[in-house]
Amino acid sequence: MVGTRDDSTACHCTHLSSFAVLTANYKVQEEDPMLAVMTYLGLGFSLLHLLLVALTFLLCKAIQNIITSLYLQLSLCLILAHLLFLVGIDRTEPQVLCAIITGALHYLYLACFTWMLLEVLHLFLTARSPTVVKYCSVRRHIRKLMFPVGYGVPAVIVAISAASRPHLYGTSTHRWFHTDKGFIWTFLGPVSIIFPVSDDISAFLLPS
Repeated sequence: MVGTRDDSTACHCTHLSSFAVLTANYKVQEEDPMLAVMTYLGLGFSLLHLLLVALTFLLCKAIQNIITSLYLQLSLCLILAHLLFLVGIDRTEPQVLCAIITGALHYLYLACFTWMLLEVLHLFLTARSPTVVKYCSVRRHIRKLMFPVGYGVPAVIVAISAASRPHLYGTSTHRWFHTDKGFIWTFLGPVSIIFPVSDDISAFLLPS
């Protein structure tokens, strides 16, 4: 901690993980190469286990249901996002390809958070369904809405962002947003909404 005020705290760190790079609303400086290697190893380890999870949900028919379908979509989005991050987060040329990959990362990480929100909503609605009939009704509605919401909402956000300010996709150091004009909030805004909503729902589900 560098300093603190009544309404804020300033911190300084020597290393940023992949998630910190994605949520930083300022220009990210160069990292220690050894710490960067640790990040890549961690993401690679995560990728291996995500692939195992996805294969389990795809091949084990006995456990397939709505919740495993939600987990499967989340796993697929994370696999693609991690692969893109590993392959090209710090490769900024050519500019057009950089902007396309940044847009893809924007979409995939927003989709991850959206699928996480859908998981929490599913648990909440299931807990609020005291009868089998009501639970079946909830399940039908979730099946109809989960793909349009899980993949459609992030697509709308990214499409509006890309159409309004395409030149702010990609920086000189990372394939991510320029911090100019608050463009990063096209990602941080939805995430800032999803986190407290999910937290409130989770708090409701936990026993008092």
